[in-house]
Amino acid sequence: MQVVRLTRLPGAQHISIVIAGAADTVVDDTAFQILFEQSQHLPTTDEGHFSDPWTGNDWTFTPEILPADAVLLQRVVSTLGAV
Repeated sequence: MQVVRLTRLPGAQHISIVIAGAADTVVDDTAFQILFEQSQHLPTTDEGHFSDPWTGNDWTFTPEILPADAVLLQRVVSTLGAV
């Protein structure tokens, strides 16, 4: 919900936030639906390249690797949820 709050701040049109995910993901969550409907969806290549229409720059998205350890992953998710 914090990302949704940030996008609704006065002057938020000057904030660029990149959220990555599969286009076919189905999530039954109000915050997700707001972000999905209000976002500009940028086409990407299989290599993770996309173009920013505001700046004209090309970007390469490199996802971070999540820890394979389930206990560590739960700690990370809990920490992020508390922010």
